[in-house]
Amino acid sequence: MCNEDDAVNARASIGVFDAGIGGLPLAGVLRERAPQHRLVYLGDAARRPYGPRPAAEVARFLGQAERFFVQAGCDVWVIACNTASVVAETAGIGALPVVDMVSAVRESVRAAPEGPVGVLATAGTVASGVLPRTLPEREVFQVATEELLRLAEEGGGDDPARLGRLAEQAMDLLVAAGCTSAVLACTDFTCILDTMRAAAPGFPLIDPLAGAVDLTLGLLGDFGRTGATGEDLFCLTGPHPVDGVAFASRMCGLALPPVRIVSIDENSVIGAQHHE
Repeated sequence: MCNEDDAVNARASIGVFDAGIGGLPLAGVLRERAPQHRLVYLGDAARRPYGPRPAAEVARFLGQAERFFVQAGCDVWVIACNTASVVAETAGIGALPVVDMVSAVRESVRAAPEGPVGVLATAGTVASGVLPRTLPEREVFQVATEELLRLAEEGGGDDPARLGRLAEQAMDLLVAAGCTSAVLACTDFTCILDTMRAAAPGFPLIDPLAGAVDLTLGLLGDFGRTGATGEDLFCLTGPHPVDGVAFASRMCGLALPPVRIVSIDENSVIGAQHHE
């Protein structure tokens, strides 16, 4: 067994999974914190968004994603999608060590101010009730923000004023409920942090991204590494309205190879076509 310092000084292969490109900021922080590691990104763009989908269906998608990462030679993987994270325990996965955003939220809320905690998330995450159960010591007030998150994943869309209004509406609900902090329980929020801060100046916002990265590097220390070889992979299951390579460079400072369109039903990256 090795410690986290060892993990930072040896090459590993880390998978990052999201329903779209919302996990790219997390991949960017992983690259910044441990630049020698190989990154394998998988976005299930063909079946996005996950928020309105039944839990059993999302659980099945997780099993397909895990098989993909096993074949890609990953040591660990991160479920960057909060909607998928809330069904991780019942998805029957376990072939690889995995970090989910529910665990990252629990880790991050430890530093939150006392008082009720607000949660901004997808409808699926809110309906699951997992986050309130994860934080039994805190009063939790949840708000589903589907439209706001859709615009966030698209980098703010073409209407920043509308994005700002949606952010203000969500934050106003939390303030009115007496919340003393807010968990941004979707990785898409990372790309619009400035908008969220402007919507409620001075209000403590908790982004679980750093907690997810800490847990991931800790898993590398616990489970060791296979000695990763090969280049980074950026894979999507279908076209996405946003150019992921340009988005990663502009928003996350992350250089990615050309995107590959893959089928996770067939669990193959071999011969996948590039999608420009």
